[in-house]
Amino acid sequence: MSQLKLFLLGKVEAIRAGGTQVAIRSEREQALFVYLALESRQMHRREHLASLLWPDVTEEQARNSLRVTLHRLRNHIQIEGKAEELILASRDGVQLNPDRKIWIDITEFLTLIASVEAHNHESLDECADCLEALEAAVILYEGEFLGSWTLYDSQQFYEWVVLKQELFHRRALDALSYLTDSYYRTGQWHRAEIHVRRQLELEPWREEAHRHLMLILAARGARSAALAQYELCMRVLAEELSASPSSETTDIYHRIRDEEIGTADPKPRSQTGPEPQGQQTADKSTSPKAFPWRKWGIGLLFSAILLLIVYLGSSTFLGASTQIATADLILSDNFDDREFEGQFNEALWFEIGNPQEVCPLSQATGNLLISEAPTLSECGNKLRIRKPLALPGNQLRSLEARMKISDSHNGGIIATVLSWVTGFPNGAWIVDCGIFGDDGSLRVDFVVSDTRLISETGDRPLHLSSIPIRYDTWYTVRLQLDPQKMEFSCWLDGEEMAHFAATNVAHLQSAPFNQEINSWRLNGAVGTVLVDDVSVVGSD
Repeated sequence: MSQLKLFLLGKVEAIRAGGTQVAIRSEREQALFVYLALESRQMHRREHLASLLWPDVTEEQARNSLRVTLHRLRNHIQIEGKAEELILASRDGVQLNPDRKIWIDITEFLTLIASVEAHNHESLDECADCLEALEAAVILYEGEFLGSWTLYDSQQFYEWVVLKQELFHRRALDALSYLTDSYYRTGQWHRAEIHVRRQLELEPWREEAHRHLMLILAARGARSAALAQYELCMRVLAEELSASPSSETTDIYHRIRDEEIGTADPKPRSQTGPEPQGQQTADKSTSPKAFPWRKWGIGLLFSAILLLIVYLGSSTFLGASTQIATADLILSDNFDDREFEGQFNEALWFEIGNPQEVCPLSQATGNLLISEAPTLSECGNKLRIRKPLALPGNQLRSLEARMKISDSHNGGIIATVLSWVTGFPNGAWIVDCGIFGDDGSLRVDFVVSDTRLISETGDRPLHLSSIPIRYDTWYTVRLQLDPQKMEFSCWLDGEEMAHFAATNVAHLQSAPFNQEINSWRLNGAVGTVLVDDVSVVGSD
């Protein structure tokens, strides 16, 4: 029996076995407990925890604050009558005791979904245990990780929370999608509708969910409601993403309107036996396709202008295999929109704080300009794609932009690079591809680094390739990935410049990567960088 239950989905609450609530009033205590609970597989060095939670004070002050907060947290969560410690602490490190039985809703949520993925059933439709596990998982997901609470004055902790929120959000959508698809195939319209509407509560702009709801409504005879759902889909996509419904969604609308798709009354199949040969529960040409277990559907289309076909391969599905031939354009920005306050489209990007001063930005010429700033000896900008905040490695396809550096560059270091960055508890995996100049030399650099290996490699990256280029010339730079091999490549004007194959493929395939544009100037460099026509591509 669990001695303590920790609820972190939609709220932050700790309950003892007897039902009494643990009162943790300090934000820092709460943040420390949450972090230790979710990162419990390793001992965390005290200096890391101190800088994570108290980034704006001296190291000595941060360590003292950690010592006091840890003492108070132990007192608050200690189980009465038990001598064992819930939190293990040494002179150097802190860890949640892995031998103590602490139930965490997130752990249970992820375990339930993983158990379904690992189960060797022929079809989800016929596996009552797996359907029950998925139902339990979506019940646990009461809202996003930590609800509306976070520690806003620590950028590092805030970014950790955001990445976790995105991860759990995507897994909840996965589970809801699996249930929707299974209940649709077996003709259980009411159950399918419940789960597809929950998807739309989590992501109102999720076009595939609008499409599935249209099919479900049509199948149960609610034709007018199905047509109205298409109108709602159009409004939401226009308002949220400045996009229009895809041709697939529009085609379904026309078929429902023309009564080519209508009421279906299939005989539900047994949940315990195999499907009779040739039996169908609905029009297979319009049935929501089976969702791949190990792929997280992004479902975000920021522009209807471009659809890149960059990937053709096979994926393991629920009892079947299929071909994937399309990819989703997640973001497209030509920096022409100047209606937003600030210097870039704040609906697409947000700026990450840098230790250096921020370089001046402007957007007056249809490009993003990081312009001359002779008064700043060091400055930098880091723009990160806003939605989705991160893609798992097996969802990455490409990040592309046009860029140039003016010939006014007069020395020092000046650079603008496309970056994929993932954070791990003790470091980051970073892939950069972009323009780099120093002392009159201008080139495209492709750099792969793993900061967790600094003690072994020093400042040397895992890979570095360069090719010389000219000043005041537009170049199209693309960072690309083969997700099966985890082979990263850097492309210049449509030709591959270099590539690097990672050895820890499985590890990186599941890790969430942020997409960024980074620009900086060091050592008194003066010059103007221009960026245009950015596109980010991922896949369903």
